[in-house]
Formats: sequence, C-alpha cells, structure tokens
Amino acid sequence: MFHKLVKHEFKATGRIILFLYLAAAVLSGVSLLLQKVANAIPLVSVAISLFSIILMIACPLVTYVIVILRFYRSCYGDEGYLTQTLPVSGKQIYFSKLLVAFCWCLLSILLVFLLLFSLMSLLTGVAGGSDISLMHVFVEVFGKLPLATSTKIWFIAMMIVYILFSCANWLVQIYFCICAGNLRVFRSLGSAAPVLIYIMVYIAMQILMLAAMFLFPYGITLYGGHFHIIREMGLQSMLQGADPTSLSLGVFILSPIAFAVMMYFGVRWLSRKVNLK
Repeated sequence: MFHKLVKHEFKATGRIILFLYLAAAVLSGVSLLLQKVANAIPLVSVAISLFSIILMIACPLVTYVIVILRFYRSCYGDEGYLTQTLPVSGKQIYFSKLLVAFCWCLLSILLVFLLLFSLMSLLTGVAGGSDISLMHVFVEVFGKLPLATSTKIWFIAMMIVYILFSCANWLVQIYFCICAGNLRVFRSLGSAAPVLIYIMVYIAMQILMLAAMFLFPYGITLYGGHFHIIREMGLQSMLQGADPTSLSLGVFILSPIAFAVMMYFGVRWLSRKVNLK
C-alpha cells in the first residue's frame, strides 16, 4: 500500500512541477544550442538568460510551496476527510509524502545547477570567451583546498550528506509545524498557527544551536591537510579566541536529535485523530 501512496503523491504534485521542470530543461538545451551563435543574436541571449534566472528562482520556490500545500491540504484540509479514511497508518501517510517531497526538492536543486551551467555557457558565448564549465571551476577551486586526497573524498561525502540532510530536515521541520498547528490547543489560531509555531521553532533551534556550540567541549579542526577531533572547544575556548578553522561538534549532534524528535511527534500527531477544517 505504501508504494500506491507514493505513486499517488507523485501524480498529485507532479502536474505543475513537471511542467516547470520540463520548461527548465528545454531552456537549458536551447541555451546550449545558442552558445555558438550567441554573438549574432545578443538580444535572444539576454532574453534566455533572463528566463534562466527566473526559472532558477522559480524551480525550488514553486516546488517547496507545492509540497507544503499538498501536505497541509491532503492531511488537514478538505482532502483530509478522504486521507483519514484510507486503510493505511499515519506513519505510511507521513513517510510517503516526505519521500515524494524530498525527491522533488532534490530534483529542483539539480535543475538549478543545470540552469546555472547553461547560463554560464551562454554568457561565455556572448562574451566571445572560452567555454566555462562548472565542473572545471569546481575542480580548480577544490584542487586549491589545503586538504589531503583522502580527506577531500571525505569532504565531498560529508557535503553530499549535508545537502541531503538539510533538505530532509527542512521538510520534517515544516511538517512538524503543520501537525502541531492543527492540534486542538491551537485550533483558535486557524491557519496562522503553523506559521507562528515555525517562527518559535526557528528561534528555539537557533538558541539551542548556540548553546550546543558553546557548551559542547569537542570540535573538529583542519590541521596538516586532515580533520582532527579536538577538545579545546566550548565557551571558555571561544572567549579566549578559538581557531577559526575549528567547528564545534555540538551542532552536528544536536541537529539529528532535533530531526528525530520532530519526525517522531509529526508521525504521532498525524496518526492520531486530527482536527480537520
């Protein structure tokens, strides 16, 4: 049944998102095709560049709005009556929506990089310069980092994990606020409840992150091209002037804990009898 929920979510959210992504892909292809003749048609190149910038902003923005509205309307809006009658658990409903939203958000990020690549190539053609590849720029900049070869591989892996986690964490936080905002205690606030809860959660997380950064005694630093765990962190070390290349591990520990807590309560509240509007 879970795969049917996922399939239905892709159909429900893909009507607008796929059209937008198709437009972004077509525009990227046109930009690459016009790269060789960009000097002859600068006006067209400017128009395509403008649309590329608009799509770079619209792709992630529209995606986020659609997946958020989809979760709210299908769980707590008019569609919520139908969702609550399905022979599935609240956990299945939650994770099917989270999985689909996560896939769309990642795809929107990839499309932004695709549009950025085509835009750079097109602008290079207009300027009459050599082709600029994002991969070449990445390799050149990455090669200058003071990291050993093995450490660079770990660094890339950690950056990928960070991007994936940040995307999932943002969705879980939004879902948590929506579920909390529709509890009986917040019913009088109406649709403003999730927004107010999100603001409070954001402020609370910033305070907790600062506390974890200052109070947790362990950190990670870069020395000799490798990362090392150090104990000279915490508030006293910060006041005495800590190494600017050092990062507190408290933030990396607190983030997954907060992620798990918000996911747990989101699933729990969605599994209970909800208050539909």
